[in-house]
Amino acid sequence: MSKARIKTRLTEIQRTREKLATELGQVAENLNAGVEYITDCLDGGVHGELRWSGR
Repeated sequence: MSKARIKTRLTEIQRTREKLATELGQVAENLNAGVEYITDCLDGGVHGELRWSGR
């Protein structure tokens, strides 16, 4: 494999890594929001039952 091809491939890998890091960050944000929502439901529910507020 030539130096140029190696550099091109490394650039492709870096872009893929950045894209995956961004997507993983979005997944983490969504998961945190879900945990907060369920916690809110439990805090506002009767005897620990979920109270769905239609969010």
